[in-house]
Amino acid sequence: MDRSGDLLTTLRALARQLDDTALASLANKGLVRRARKDLEKAAPEIGGVQGDALSLMVDGQRVALRSPPTASTCSCPASGVCRHQLAAWIHLAGDESGETADQLVEEDPVPALLALDDAVLLRFAGRPLLRRALSELAAGCEVVADSGHPGHVRIPSFGIELRFFGGDDPLAASTCSCHEAPVCLHRLVAVCGLQVAHARRVLDVASEGGPAASAQAPRDRGDVLRAVRALLLDLLATGLSRVSPALLARLSTLSTSAHGVDLPRLERELRGLGGSLQALRDRTGVADARDAAVRAARLAALVEGLERGVPGLVGRHRARFVRVGELELLGVGAEAFTTRGGHRGLTCWFWDPEAQRWNSWTDARPPSGQRGFEPAARFVGPGPWEGCASPRAASRSRVRLLGGWRSADGRLSARAGVRAVLDESWSLRQVPRIRDWREVGGRASRLFGGGLAEVENDAAMVLVEPAEVGETTFDAVGQCWRTVLTDESGSELVAVLEHEDLGDDAGRAFARVARGDWLPTLARLVLRDGEVMLAPVTLLGGAAPFSPTLGGAAQGLAAASGSSDDSEDESGVIPDHGDAAPVVGDVVGGLLDRLLGELVEHCERGARTTSRVGTGRLTSELVDGGGWAALRAPAEALADAGDAWRRADALCRMVHVVDRALRAWLLRPIG
Repeated sequence: MDRSGDLLTTLRALARQLDDTALASLANKGLVRRARKDLEKAAPEIGGVQGDALSLMVDGQRVALRSPPTASTCSCPASGVCRHQLAAWIHLAGDESGETADQLVEEDPVPALLALDDAVLLRFAGRPLLRRALSELAAGCEVVADSGHPGHVRIPSFGIELRFFGGDDPLAASTCSCHEAPVCLHRLVAVCGLQVAHARRVLDVASEGGPAASAQAPRDRGDVLRAVRALLLDLLATGLSRVSPALLARLSTLSTSAHGVDLPRLERELRGLGGSLQALRDRTGVADARDAAVRAARLAALVEGLERGVPGLVGRHRARFVRVGELELLGVGAEAFTTRGGHRGLTCWFWDPEAQRWNSWTDARPPSGQRGFEPAARFVGPGPWEGCASPRAASRSRVRLLGGWRSADGRLSARAGVRAVLDESWSLRQVPRIRDWREVGGRASRLFGGGLAEVENDAAMVLVEPAEVGETTFDAVGQCWRTVLTDESGSELVAVLEHEDLGDDAGRAFARVARGDWLPTLARLVLRDGEVMLAPVTLLGGAAPFSPTLGGAAQGLAAASGSSDDSEDESGVIPDHGDAAPVVGDVVGGLLDRLLGELVEHCERGARTTSRVGTGRLTSELVDGGGWAALRAPAEALADAGDAWRRADALCRMVHVVDRALRAWLLRPIG
């Protein structure tokens, strides 16, 4: 075949790889639809080969198609990829004249991508972007390759799709749905992720594979991890009941150091332990020795995992946003919240049909900045994006975001330049609903199982549709509203709303909501009194969505009021829905609960005050009678520990193991 025939065959094969997703990443979905409508009126005319391009006439404009697609040009005045270029590619993909199936086999670009070394990647994007890509992978970012379509790659955590095409330069010959061309973070994440999956690259979370340590950090990662371990041993050797201001100051300093060496998960765990210990020292109403002991034990396990280089434990800085281009989202609900730290705010929840995950937008204020800020008023105020009347309108519409920014855990940014187009013909057909409570049980195990893997912000959100709904009653002892929801198999699940989260009017309105309005319901999974429950966020079955925590504003009854000009919260504030201490009634669960209680008492007294931790009888009953063999080794280490530091270390390990065992028992399958 002559050169012109070779080019035509190559471009036809390339055109057949450009599905609507790839074409939209070159321009946008609206332009792809416009191009297809243009093709219905008149087909392009294929001219000849001019150098490295194939010439076509499309609607009076001359288009020159090249590989990669981003190198194509058109005679029209539009900048970037225009509708004429899109129409030409679509037409070429469907043109089979003069070609056989063998000539149109897609070239697999993956071998060329696997062969790219760091020198090539550095020339393409530079060291900071490559380091950040390795950081995302080390933090657990997943790269999914479509085995049926060579070069098709997804990054679910970013909601990004990429297409790599064959040729001498597979990086340049690629498209990304973030519309950043030709260099973007997602291309590097995809290439390095493929190399890791094919054993061409090994990640080292302790060096360049994880987030890079700051050059101005006072210590390196090894120093910080050793200092955290020493602090935890000091804490448990001295005892939780004797926490000193000096130890709290060390804890605060180490959380700052963890931030300096880019260990975000460790930083958050240190801050959480600091808050729990401060509450114990101040003897506040939320003080909980068990919570502090379990946090300390989990932190020790995290330090050990980081020292061994276990992937996925580094974590991500939650306020890091990346551009994702155009997003199609479904507004499903909204809620007001108050965290344990006193932050008050508003969160709107959106379903991303393409990425199949929840996204959220949050506007929150710390205690010092709450003057004039009311979540209900913010709900009906302007924003959060240009072209959006209010968060209320966004939370019940189909939203198309143009120029959107999103973090890896699905948080949406409201920075300047992001525009929204709303379609109020709101529909839930694309949102998956849970009708079988066994699926709720599986999610709860991942959420509340006590493992080291960091749980994303949206993991607790579910859209449930019960088969039957009981009466809503007020529990005067627990100070909450309760409703029993039954699935199709007859299994029951309790929906609960804390009275402190509602005003009196909102509580009465919630109780008056008809049963039909429960079908379906956006809710959050919570662990209350050792039982998995649902905390309703928005009831969606009625004439209008009802958000109990927002009261009348959710019904459109509140008048709009002034709101802050800063409608974007990038501080990482996330509603704190921590689990309460479990209440256990069965035999095995009771033994585990008593064993953990005794261990916590030793943590309160401190390892220096006792030479022996007397938990042998309970451990023997669980190992011999209950089959919990995993408790044997840490129990023996605890019994044989010599000095106070060794006992403190063994106590940490034992608390972590027993807490995991108790959680596994409490979270037995639902349904």
